[in-house]
Amino acid sequence: MATLLETHGGEWTPADLDLLPDHWKVELLDGTLIVNAQPMPVHIVAARRLVRLLEDELGEDYELLPEVMVDLASARFAPDVAVAHRDRIDWSAQEQAAATFALVVEVASPSTAAIDRTIKAERYAAAGIPGYWRVELDPITVIAYSLHDGAYAALGSWGAGQTVEVEEPVRVSFDPAVLLP
Repeated sequence: MATLLETHGGEWTPADLDLLPDHWKVELLDGTLIVNAQPMPVHIVAARRLVRLLEDELGEDYELLPEVMVDLASARFAPDVAVAHRDRIDWSAQEQAAATFALVVEVASPSTAAIDRTIKAERYAAAGIPGYWRVELDPITVIAYSLHDGAYAALGSWGAGQTVEVEEPVRVSFDPAVLLP
C-alpha cells in the first residue's frame, strides 16, 4: 500500500479514499489526505460509552452512526459519534450528506485535537449540522455547541462531577466522568 501513497500525485479525491484499506482511519481536507493514528483505549472507551448513553435516549426518528464518513463540500470527516435523522440516511452509501446529521461528536486525541477544535467545527457549521460536541479526555470535558446564524455557539462545558444537560437533538443528562474507564 505504501506504493499507492508514494505514487499518488496531486490532490486526493473521495474516489481515492476507496482505494485505501478499509481499516485505515483516513479523512480528506481540501485535497489533502489525513491519516489518523489508531486511537488509544481511553478514546475508544469514551466514544463507545457515549454511543451507549445516547442510544438509550434517542427517539425512533434518529439513528447512531459511529465513525460514518460525513460528506462536506471539500472535506470528508469521520466523527467518532454521529446522530442521524433516520429518514435521511442513504443505507447503501459509505458517505452520508451533511444534511443527514443532527449532531456530530469528536473525541479529541493528542493527534487530532487541533483540527477537532478548529477546522472540523468550522466545516461542520458551514455544512449546517445543527449540533457539534467535542469530548476532551484530559481532563474529561464535554463541550456542546449549537448552530446559530451559520456558526456554533457554546451551550456549555462540563467536567467530571458536573452534569451535562442538553435538550437538542437528544435530551441527555450525564456526568462526563462516566465516559472514562
